[in-house]
Amino acid sequence: MKLTAISTATTVAVITAAIGVWAQGSSSSSGNQIAPADWPNLNRDLAATRFSPLTQITTANVGSLEQTWTYRLGGGATSVPLVVGGVMYASSGPQVVALDADTGKEVWSYSVPATPAAPPPPVSDAQASTPAAPPPGLTPAGGGRRGGGPPVAVASQRGVGYWPGDGTTAARVVFLAAAHCILLSNRNGLAVHPRTIVNPATARVKFRDLQALQ
Repeated sequence: MKLTAISTATTVAVITAAIGVWAQGSSSSSGNQIAPADWPNLNRDLAATRFSPLTQITTANVGSLEQTWTYRLGGGATSVPLVVGGVMYASSGPQVVALDADTGKEVWSYSVPATPAAPPPPVSDAQASTPAAPPPGLTPAGGGRRGGGPPVAVASQRGVGYWPGDGTTAARVVFLAAAHCILLSNRNGLAVHPRTIVNPATARVKFRDLQALQ
């Protein structure tokens, strides 16, 4: 059981990286230059410079900066928010949110559909104090083996990807949730391409489905 869980988690991590590379590659192939205020992927550009050409903040004024807005993210996300066209995209526990980068106002949010959980096996009172580990991509809703409700699916805490579109298909926000790869419309957050790309029973990648995203 532990080996299966580790294998599934490793597979999902590899796919997350693959989706990021695919999204970056697609952005590069589109021939579009990155706007100065944009941060479209983890490293901003394919050279992984993590360099912003903006000049509004300098060594002369950094000490006088003041907080403009805050937005509380859920689920202990450690991802790097992406910014494209003045909109910030980030994973937040069981949601992916789009925020106005200037004001912090929520533009839209997408909630990951609940994943039905199989009933747990009977346990003794001695075992009840030991919480059961949820499947990869799920987080407990507030309990162990007894009570607290079923596990809740969460968006990838490794962040989201951004695909700029190709002239025919509009831009997409891409992320993983458990064994599912979900593509959202960047304009309204509606799911346009949910697809299972990992077989939860075998932890094997469905490469045909991953390729179909292209």
